[in-house]
Amino acid sequence: MTTKVFQYLWLSYIGIYMWFWGVLFVLAIGGWTLQASDWADWLLQEMNETGNWTYGIWAHLEQSPKVFLFVTGILFSVMVMPSLLIYGISRRTCFHAALRKCITVSALFVIIVLSAHMLEWGVARWLNQVYTFRFSTQEVWVHPAYNGVKMYFDMILSFVSGWFIGLAFYHKGWIRGIGLTIFGIAPVIVIGIIAQSEHAYATYGTVLVSIGLLGIYALSLGLLLVWTRRFISRVAIR
Repeated sequence: MTTKVFQYLWLSYIGIYMWFWGVLFVLAIGGWTLQASDWADWLLQEMNETGNWTYGIWAHLEQSPKVFLFVTGILFSVMVMPSLLIYGISRRTCFHAALRKCITVSALFVIIVLSAHMLEWGVARWLNQVYTFRFSTQEVWVHPAYNGVKMYFDMILSFVSGWFIGLAFYHKGWIRGIGLTIFGIAPVIVIGIIAQSEHAYATYGTVLVSIGLLGIYALSLGLLLVWTRRFISRVAIR
């Protein structure tokens, strides 16, 4: 049953995913066109002294997939999951199917982002432009493999955080939901601050900070998933 619900969730969201990525690619193509043609000076503020791009367009769009997954996590809690429960799907099945979907969708999003970065790199070379290759304009660059893995955990954490917050409001009401929102969003904020802190990497070393961030991911996801499972087991259907 978990596999069938997992497949249903994929089929029900595939159109939304296509629209989302379609919009992002249109924005990226528009950004490339403007940067290459110098049509808009305000888009060129990130250019360096040689007239080349400091960062690519996709580095500026790196928060978009995370925000999207965060919102879909909230909507899953308050719209999709209650419908599944009403139709007789068990709470255990809902939890495991949603978790499998989160893991696979996050992996797909990372593959799309990495492919988009490589495509952008090729376009930049074709336009005789050189820019600093980064997945983000804000985070400290450690290594492509590490930053790619970190991006994957960011995707998963974004969905789980939204999932938890949506259930908190649905199950606990507005007053307690606001308090639990702080708990749900805190890991995202803490990880973001550390990941952007060059001082932390310089003071404690790249290896130690990287291991610490992975530990925060593991602890945060573990706690949020435990509480999410508890909420699902007690959620009232309405």
